[in-house]
Amino acid sequence: VRTAVLPQVDDILKLSALQAFGIGQDLGDEVSELSKSTKSLTDKERLTVAKALPKDISKSAVELVGCIQKKGLEEAIIQVEDASSEFCGKRIPKLDKKLEQKTVKEYQNELLTSLNSNQVLTSTIAIAVPLIYARKKDCMLNLPGKLLSFALKQLSEVLEEDEYNLVEELHKKTVQFIQRSSRKGADADEVSGLELELGTLSSSVTDLVSKMCINE
Repeated sequence: VRTAVLPQVDDILKLSALQAFGIGQDLGDEVSELSKSTKSLTDKERLTVAKALPKDISKSAVELVGCIQKKGLEEAIIQVEDASSEFCGKRIPKLDKKLEQKTVKEYQNELLTSLNSNQVLTSTIAIAVPLIYARKKDCMLNLPGKLLSFALKQLSEVLEEDEYNLVEELHKKTVQFIQRSSRKGADADEVSGLELELGTLSSSVTDLVSKMCINE
């Protein structure tokens, strides 16, 4: 259970905390740091994050952290699936395994179609990250754009270093382009140069993720 399930529990707790921060709720500095960490949480840290979550999910989160390691593997997986649906945007249907896989696959195909037909350069990263989650982590991710940076960091474990660096660079350039192009009196040449870089990176990431989904 520790090996197969606790990493998912950590992801759920961190994403739940970051979503709370994203809508203006202050869960404290310690939870802020823990939620941004890419390291596994200790038992004590899991409890700290669970207790700090918004009241509507905190009790369930504390119960999850307190009992998950006492469950058998199959029961623990079911409990984590339920928690992922209740706590945050990683919504895994309460279905049998085959139907669950079918649902995630259909979601993946929808995202892949959107990625390949996308004409807005700044949208590529917002489609690519959930698509990689569906392909590599078998889950359906739904979260605000401001949390993409955190979600991306969690993919360092499932992508090759060069793949991760490429996707990370696209995210970085997307943020830069949006910031620079929205400024009053922005340097047209600088914005144009960023747009060209963004176009190249967007095309490369689209190719990478498309091949990732096709070569299953």
